[in-house]
Amino acid sequence: MDYDAIATFLRGRAPAGTAEVVAAETGLPEGRVQKWIDGANGMHADSFGVLFATYGLSFLRAAFPWLPDLAHALDAERQQRELELKRAEIEREMRRLRPW
Repeated sequence: MDYDAIATFLRGRAPAGTAEVVAAETGLPEGRVQKWIDGANGMHADSFGVLFATYGLSFLRAAFPWLPDLAHALDAERQQRELELKRAEIEREMRRLRPW
C-alpha cells in the first residue's frame, strides 16, 4: 500500500483542513486521518474499507498504484487462456474434417 499516495489523495480532497474534511466525509476520527496525512504508515482494514466505500476506485488506485498494471496483466493472461482453448478446439475440428 502506498501511504504517501494515500496522503496525497486525501490532501487532494481538500487542500485546506484535509483531516477535518475527510473525517466529516468518512466518519473516521480526525486525529487518525491527520496521522495518515502526516506520514504515519499503518492503516487498519476497517479504516481502509471506510475510505474505499467513501471514495471508490480513485482511492483504491491511489493506495495501490500498480493495480492497473496488475489488472491488465491478469486480463491479458485470461485472454491468452481463452485463445489457447479456441485454438485447441479449432485444431480438433480440423482433424475431424481432414482425417488424412
